[in-house]
Amino acid sequence: MNVLRKLGLSLAITIFTVSSLALAFFAGLYSVASSPQTLENALSHSAIFTRLQQTIVAQASSSLPDDPGVQTALRQSISPTFLQNSSQQIVANMYSWAQGTTSTPNFAIDISSVKASFASNIATYVQQKLATLPPCTERIVPPESLDDILALTCLPPGIPPETVANTARQDVLDSNLLGVDNTVDVSSEIGSSPGKTLTEQLAIIPQLYHFYLLSLYILPVILLVCSLAIVFFSATRRSGVKRVAWLYINTGIISGLAAAGSVWLLGILASLLGSTTTQGEVLTLMQMLARDICQWWLIVGGVYIVLGIILLIVVRLIRPKLLTIPQPNSIQNTKMVGTPPSHPVDELREPERHI
Repeated sequence: MNVLRKLGLSLAITIFTVSSLALAFFAGLYSVASSPQTLENALSHSAIFTRLQQTIVAQASSSLPDDPGVQTALRQSISPTFLQNSSQQIVANMYSWAQGTTSTPNFAIDISSVKASFASNIATYVQQKLATLPPCTERIVPPESLDDILALTCLPPGIPPETVANTARQDVLDSNLLGVDNTVDVSSEIGSSPGKTLTEQLAIIPQLYHFYLLSLYILPVILLVCSLAIVFFSATRRSGVKRVAWLYINTGIISGLAAAGSVWLLGILASLLGSTTTQGEVLTLMQMLARDICQWWLIVGGVYIVLGIILLIVVRLIRPKLLTIPQPNSIQNTKMVGTPPSHPVDELREPERHI
């Protein structure tokens, strides 16, 4: 019987420790998993926007004229506000997919506004370039495309520079220089694997998110059951409550150390990889998120410590003698001081009657 009691006590302590640590981490993770605002805030302070700008420029450069001014005009068209809004759009879509609101994630960015700004910047660049060209000595065919305009070595006679600039702007708007449907897919920058799309690689995320939400309800119940089991399998209830109290205190300390250590470790890894690589930027972003997670992680660890201290105080205030049941012999031997013992003959004697 003692072997079964010790086995049950060891099992309850193990499950209690693992469940309490998992609950502390999951509770801290809720600040990120519940809504996209925390991730969006971290993105706004990271270098991911720069990578996003480079992705758009790289995908569009293959169809653009090889002209430094055109490349500059495109980079100027991609404003920080556009990058932030695009990143927030991707993050919000990912959360909707994880929560089951949408069936598939969408990693395409609508660059219609970029195309309009790029066309205006091209018109400005062309007009500035034409202002530096000498007039043509011979009559030439008016240019009808951006390539023809960029190839000019002199200003056509009788054609105002504003007209040529408007022709360049309209040619950009009517062309497919930035894609057929004015969208850019950034899934290759987020992650790629041979033979699998990013959606296929992340297919398990909705299931993990569902399991995560269930764990926030299941883990507290497991902690309560394990606490009762520890008290039940202990030699005395008093020692069982003390054991549960110290488990809470130790778990709280471990949670605090793990929270601080995770932020430190991510910072070391990010510095080793460097901020110029995609992996380094992702780790830097994770470090920013870890700071928000660790705030709640530390709070839950502190709650564990306070709860353990309260249990220790309660156990100390409740004395063991108040928990013992008086024995029958002690009740029989307890007499009031100064009370003479009654005589059994007097108790049986009938009272005298007076006539």
